[in-house]
Amino acid sequence: MKKTMAMLGLITGVAVSAAPAAAQAPSPATEKFFVNVNFGAQLADRSIDAVVSDSVYEETATLASTTPVSGGALFDVSAGYRIWGDFFAALAVTSFGDTQHSDYIATVPHPTFFDRPLTTSGRIEDLKRREVGFHPQIVWAYPLTDRVDLAVSGGPSFVRLSQDVSQGLNVPPGTQTANLSVGRETATAKGVHVGADVSYTLSPRYGVGGFLRYVTASADLPSAPDNNTGGLHIGGGVRVRLF
Repeated sequence: MKKTMAMLGLITGVAVSAAPAAAQAPSPATEKFFVNVNFGAQLADRSIDAVVSDSVYEETATLASTTPVSGGALFDVSAGYRIWGDFFAALAVTSFGDTQHSDYIATVPHPTFFDRPLTTSGRIEDLKRREVGFHPQIVWAYPLTDRVDLAVSGGPSFVRLSQDVSQGLNVPPGTQTANLSVGRETATAKGVHVGADVSYTLSPRYGVGGFLRYVTASADLPSAPDNNTGGLHIGGGVRVRLF
């Protein structure tokens, strides 16, 4: 987070220092609408730690699992409307998916003797994660040259999280065998984001560009509270200016 904020501060500083030179360039664009379509990556390094328990043989059986969450491909589209001067009201929508494994430890009481549990461990494959983010934002756009524009944005973030998790265990009567159950849990994460976009104009309506955004949001899944979503978004794509 600190590195991302420092990078955004550096980009903003460049824009401010470049303002006198940009004032001699052609007049800023006056189009009312913009649409950006990007492909990129979400970079994150975290894990989901879940613990569930149940009563078995009048004792407590437990299941503890850890599921890593790594980076992956990201699709991003944003659209905005000029509300005043160089300021736009906009909405960015992002989609991210990942498939990982989960390492678990299960502890099951003995069916006959008290305080003699059996502990087993293993791995569950192909647990899927999906994050769909909605990021309302205020965008400040400024021309650095006659073809290069900088846009700095920020606002709240709402991320719909869907995650496969180890939800519980079933123990056949008279055994210490842990049969795990996997289910999908959903929640909505709430947080904030900041970002920057640099675009290069190819024609009056079309261009290309790259973006950087940091999203931090947290949600409570039933089996894993305080689950972080988002991360560093980076990518590039097409820029469209209309009317």
